[in-house]
Amino acid sequence: MTRSASLPAVRSHDRRIVAALAALLCGALTFLVLSEAGAGRLGSIDRWTLAALRDAQDRTVPLGPAWLPSAARDVTALGSHVVLLLATAASALVLTANGRVRSGLRIVCACLGGMLLSAMLKALFGHPRPDVAAFTEVFSTSFPSGHALISAAVYPTIAAVLAARTPHPLPILLMGGALLAVALVGATRAYLGVHYPSEVLAGWIAGGCWALCCGLIAEHPITQVAGAPAKESR
Repeated sequence: MTRSASLPAVRSHDRRIVAALAALLCGALTFLVLSEAGAGRLGSIDRWTLAALRDAQDRTVPLGPAWLPSAARDVTALGSHVVLLLATAASALVLTANGRVRSGLRIVCACLGGMLLSAMLKALFGHPRPDVAAFTEVFSTSFPSGHALISAAVYPTIAAVLAARTPHPLPILLMGGALLAVALVGATRAYLGVHYPSEVLAGWIAGGCWALCCGLIAEHPITQVAGAPAKESR
C-alpha cells in the first residue's frame, strides 16, 4: 500500500483516538459534577426516584409484587465481585487458550482496575448510603456505585473483545446484551435502596471511561509506541 493510500486510514485512526479522548474528558467532567451532587445532594431528583420505588403507604416496602425484591437481588449479583471475577477468569482463560493473550489481559485489567478504581473513589468521597430501608447487605461507602462501575468496565470489554472476531450481527447482539446487563445492575442498586440514582450514573460513567482506557491501551501498547508493533496471534 502506498503512502497516499494509507493516509485516509491513518486519519480515520487518529479521529477515533481524538473521539475517545474527548469522551474520556467529558466523562471525567460529568463524574466530577455528580460527585459534588452525590450522596443525595442532587436533591429532589434522587429523593423523588427512591420514594417512587417504595410503596406509597409504607416506605419500608419496595414497589411491585412480593417476588420482585428477590429477583432484583439475583440480578444485582451480576455486578458483584464474585460473579465479575468468575466471568473475567473464564473469558481470559478461553482467550488465552486460543492465542489471544493480549485480549485476555485487557479483560483482566478492566476487571481488576475497575475494582481498584471503585475502592479508591469510595475511600476518597466517603459518602454515606441513602437514608432509606435497604433490601440487600452493603459493606462500603456509597459514591460511586461499585456494582455499576465494575460491571460497566467488564461486560462491555468482554463484548468488545468477543465481537472483534464474530460476524455481523453478533457484535451488535453481544454489546447490546452487555449494556443491558450493566443497565439492570445499576437499576437494581437504586431499587434495592443502596444507591441514589446519581451514584449509579457516576458508576456507569467511571466504569465506561475505564473500559475505554483499557481499549485504547490494548490497541496502542507500549511496544507500538517504541516502533515494534505487538501482534496478537490468531
